[in-house]
Amino acid sequence: MSASGSAREAIVRAAYDSFLDVGYARTTYQRIADLSGFERTLVQYHAPKKDDLAQQFLAQVLAAVQAAVVEHGLGRRDEPISFRYALAQLYFASLGSAPLRRFTLDVLDSRAVLEHVLLDDVEWNLALVQPQTGADRQRVVDDTVMGVGGAYELFRYRLRHDQEVAPADLARRVLAASLRHELAGRPLVEADLDVHTLDGARLDRAVAAVIGALRGTAQD
Repeated sequence: MSASGSAREAIVRAAYDSFLDVGYARTTYQRIADLSGFERTLVQYHAPKKDDLAQQFLAQVLAAVQAAVVEHGLGRRDEPISFRYALAQLYFASLGSAPLRRFTLDVLDSRAVLEHVLLDDVEWNLALVQPQTGADRQRVVDDTVMGVGGAYELFRYRLRHDQEVAPADLARRVLAASLRHELAGRPLVEADLDVHTLDGARLDRAVAAVIGALRGTAQD
């Protein structure tokens, strides 16, 4: 790895650690510089937009969540409802956990970052569903924006007012829209998901695994 690559990795690692410790809003360039050991000018050279660091970190959160779902046997990839419901539950549970709660609130309060997060969710959902026609693609986009966007807004409200996150409820709201394509247009019903709802103990263990992975991950 080049010296430049090593410096960037250390800067990204410092930013991620800061996000976990104090959130997004309080992660300043000076704080990243102090944690990484590099001058602030070098930090800003390698990371000119703090928003980009937040988006990269959220991508790491999602990657860690997907790995934990597989590792802990929470959902099967060959069962779209099971896998994506487990993924959504763990995603919301992780973002609402104590180490990520401050960061999550900051991001949900930032329209610029949230817009990019929603676009990433749209692309991720399109990759999973793989619609065959333009009309199907637009339906997936619209359903994702409505379902995921609404869930984020409710998530923000719950965090802001110190209410229970209720990951299963948020996950159901997301899937009710985003899985319509696989369900051939029929409504998602409670029975589709009840059997796949994760109990608190399994969810807590998986969240701990996600946070542990984030503490040790510094990839772009």
